Amino acid sequence: MGLWLLPTDICLVTGGKTGLGAELINLFANYGCQTVSLDLYSLTEDNSIVVPECVNSLSTEHRTGNVATLHLNCDVCDEQSILEAKELIYKRFHRYPSVIILNAAIRGAISSVNNTSTKSLQRIIDVNLGGVIRCAKIFMPEMISMNRGYIVTIASALGMVIPKGFSAYGAAKAGVIGFHEGLSFELADHKKVRTLLVCPGQLDTELFSDVHTPNKFVAPVVSKSKLAEVIFKRIRKGKTHTIYSPLYVRYLPWMKVMSTPLMRTARKISNIDKVYDEAVATTEP
Repeated sequence: MGLWLLPTDICLVTGGKTGLGAELINLFANYGCQTVSLDLYSLTEDNSIVVPECVNSLSTEHRTGNVATLHLNCDVCDEQSILEAKELIYKRFHRYPSVIILNAAIRGAISSVNNTSTKSLQRIIDVNLGGVIRCAKIFMPEMISMNRGYIVTIASALGMVIPKGFSAYGAAKAGVIGFHEGLSFELADHKKVRTLLVCPGQLDTELFSDVHTPNKFVAPVVSKSKLAEVIFKRIRKGKTHTIYSPLYVRYLPWMKVMSTPLMRTARKISNIDKVYDEAVATTEP
């Protein structure tokens, strides 16, 4: 059986300037694919990161060998911004992406809902869930027309079991998991347009650099470079089974069927809420 991914494919990654997204960009570029990063950040010549005053006002290209990565400033909360990015991609490559990896995410402070502004809560939902839905909606029609495509959604273990202090982030990631499920069945008749869900635990990225896992043996921190390799290999082979990393994430849904007293016991034993309790002790009145 041949490989699904071809060097002629265009691969788009939202949130592709740093963390897991940057690792994926490098892997696809090294494979020979044209790569596109959509992000609110811009890379300067010395690779430092700046935030532009105007979305889509800047675009840059960085080369990996003979392959150029197109970096576009794009706000995934703004449909017009995504449409403008899509137009720029077509002008540059005269084709549309056949692989999109929906990775852009923000987390917000570790805090109770009561002590978080409505604006902050809405922004977390809008980036993490709304951005996934908008980008899938905008780039999917060409995949269906080409009868070839891959929609990869980066969710989180926190979308399965939500710790205290991460209510909006966890709710958004739970929505991402649900969106992937519904979209996958909607695309069932388009067998060459594939979907892949990725549910990692805590990654070694800046997004969670201030969070210490309560149990490194059961829930070790996931290497972003190793996870990127797993995702890349799965796409290269055309596989669609959900990626759970590390192993414990696969079994988190079982907590949903526990009785309330048993779930409380499980949460206490796992120390899942310890991060919030420590944060509140030092930051909230």
